[in-house]
Amino acid sequence: MSNMVNMSNNYTTLNNSDTVYPEDSPDQPQSVIAIPSNNRNVYIAVFISTLGAWSFGYCLGFPSPALPLMVADGTIKLSDESLIGSILMIGCLCGALIGGELAERFGRKTIILCVTFPYGIGWLMIICGTQNLLSLIVIGRFLTGLSTGMVSLVVPMYICEISPPAYRGLLGSMFQLSITSGILFIYILGVFIKVWQYLALIGMVFPLCLLMMVAMAETPHWYLKQGRKRDAMRSLIWLRNTPDVSEELLEIEGNLAANQAEKLSLRDLKSPFVYKPIILSVFLMFFQQFSGMALFFLIPLKYLKRLEWRMVH
Repeated sequence: MSNMVNMSNNYTTLNNSDTVYPEDSPDQPQSVIAIPSNNRNVYIAVFISTLGAWSFGYCLGFPSPALPLMVADGTIKLSDESLIGSILMIGCLCGALIGGELAERFGRKTIILCVTFPYGIGWLMIICGTQNLLSLIVIGRFLTGLSTGMVSLVVPMYICEISPPAYRGLLGSMFQLSITSGILFIYILGVFIKVWQYLALIGMVFPLCLLMMVAMAETPHWYLKQGRKRDAMRSLIWLRNTPDVSEELLEIEGNLAANQAEKLSLRDLKSPFVYKPIILSVFLMFFQQFSGMALFFLIPLKYLKRLEWRMVH
């Protein structure tokens, strides 16, 4: 064991060996994957922020088990299902339009904290909705959609800016994974819980957990954009769990300066190197959304079963 490298403060291993190698060591066996262990705070921040994405998925999947229960107890009419299901998307549209500007002005962490309130108020209004107060359910769905729209923009931005470059893709994928997990979770709950108010009450829990973002750091990118270099350094020190962040901070400053210098103008849109990727991206999202994908999240399962029966017969 005389050749063992004592770097346990910076690296961990995924096997049972006591030998720890740095990432760029030529002696490192292929079976050993070196992972920096000083990114604990990043993982915690990513986990808490993706609770917003979990709420996103929960909101999307909520109509499937809840709407039949609302119709069964007389809270809504059959003709109200489309409005309650679709009003979420209108809220998402509004939230996405304002989320980016708010995140630039007030910070990513601040906006993630702020979406807790429309989320919570929206779910509370849904719970209080009755046959005579259908508007409460509609407004509640709109508010949860508003928060969902902001979450869909701000949370990926936050994760991207706090993640180490080597793990940015892995951690960024947690957002989509959390959305689908939230959808799956509400579907599973719908099998066992037959009171739609209880489903809405559970929906309030995850947004309230976002309040733990108070203890997390704002992104160093946002601090640097505001000219607050000292705060950016403090944030990066907390995220990397090490005081040696000068090199990374300089790299972030350089990237921000380069992005500012290469800012596009309307004249640049005439270049095929600019407008072709934009057109492809827009059409990709257009066909994705207009393919009716969201329909399977919003339509109650019993109607899909009825559609299947009609197709068979």
